[in-house]
Parts: sequence; C-alpha cells; structure tokens
Amino acid sequence: MNVFFIRKALAFAMVLSLAAAPVMASPPLAAGPSTERWKYLGVSAKGSQFYYDAASTLYVSANLIQVWTRELAPNLPPTRRLQEINCSYRIIRDRQVTVEQAGRAPRFQNSPSDWHAMEKDPITMTLYKALCR
Repeated sequence: MNVFFIRKALAFAMVLSLAAAPVMASPPLAAGPSTERWKYLGVSAKGSQFYYDAASTLYVSANLIQVWTRELAPNLPPTRRLQEINCSYRIIRDRQVTVEQAGRAPRFQNSPSDWHAMEKDPITMTLYKALCR
C-alpha cells in the first residue's frame, strides 16, 4: 500500500471519530421551557425561575456531573449554564454561561468559575438532591 493512501485514510478516520464523539452541546433555549426536557428546580427570593435539562445530564464519573441549567429572571435575558457538580464535596461551578438576547448574538463565557458550596443555596441543593446518588 501507498504511504500517502494510509495517511489519508487515517486522517479521514480521525475526522469521523471526532465528529461522532459526544458533545455537551447547549440545549435549545425556547421562549418557555418544555416540560419534557427542562425540569423545574424552584424560584429564588428575587423571582428567578430555575430549570435543569434532564436529557443532557452527563455523569462524568461516580461523583462528577455536568448539567445544563436555565435561569429565567424578571426583566433580564434568559441564561443557560453548563454546571459541574462534585457530589462528594457538595460543590458546584459554572463551566460555560450563555446569555441570550433578542436580536443579538448570544454572549458566552467559557472559562470555569470557582467552586462554590451548594448548601448555602436552596436551588443548588434541589439540583444536588435530584442528580447526586
């Protein structure tokens, strides 16, 4: 076999494997949450409603979970967060934050935030109880 042909076949196989790899894509953000995809978590003292996407929850390991959450706050654009939960330590952090604004391109923050204790926030404790086993 020709060395060029082998290299080309390997490169093609790598591209296919990357394309087929599971991706933590951001779930669609519609005007109202679909009850099939977005599960209600609760409402904050400031009136923000919180949901999590049960369909895209990823159990990275026995104690580490990635999940998309959604915040619908009064007078603010909808916000999606890819959050990472460490169940054994009861801590949470944002991996990605997306803010959707009508007529504008979404704003992204892709750098991880610091870890925060979940016990101090009733919404994140509800998320903990729903996902951590």
